[in-house]
Amino acid sequence: MKLSDYLQVCLEKRQAHIDLSQPCLLHPFEGRVLKMRPLRQQHYDVNNIEENLKNLSDCHICHLCDNPDCRSYYHTYLGTSKENFTDRILQGSYRGEGQWFNNGYFEIKVTENRVIPKDFKEGRLKTVRKKVSKTRTNNGIKNATNGILNIQVKTAMGEELPEGFEWGYIVTRTEKTCPHCNKTGKGPNMTRYHFDNCKNRVKPL
Repeated sequence: MKLSDYLQVCLEKRQAHIDLSQPCLLHPFEGRVLKMRPLRQQHYDVNNIEENLKNLSDCHICHLCDNPDCRSYYHTYLGTSKENFTDRILQGSYRGEGQWFNNGYFEIKVTENRVIPKDFKEGRLKTVRKKVSKTRTNNGIKNATNGILNIQVKTAMGEELPEGFEWGYIVTRTEKTCPHCNKTGKGPNMTRYHFDNCKNRVKPL
């Protein structure tokens, strides 16, 4: 049976082998976790499954015990992402649990083991936005362009949009050629990977 067809089988049949009376299978050394691949292969061999999914993230190892590090065949089954998420919520092993805090600009999720940063209050932001410089906001500085030249207009000081300009700005890049490999381009990666950083550059002894 192909893996994509096996995931369409009813949940009761895929969980028929579950026996929670069996102990959890953990790594003999505390703090280390067994690899998931042998457990996945065990499910394939027992159920005669042929792997045909290019993206294995569509098939999850779902736990029915409350230990996410368990690698026991009798505590796990093959399922979808929705089934895996539901089991993690029911067993309390969902690592995304926590309480939201924000400082007006950024929001974070705080778990029991994390300290709440200063100036953060409980709750989420209505709309997530980037932090803007206070001086830029107080002066009402806005960018404007005419397609060739970029300028800044201080609306708080009574400046108006000049004729031929519109709000926004355009990034203009000049074409560069690396002298070491003759690569030509306009983007910032030219500076990052070429010129002094070029792999074809002959370094002095």
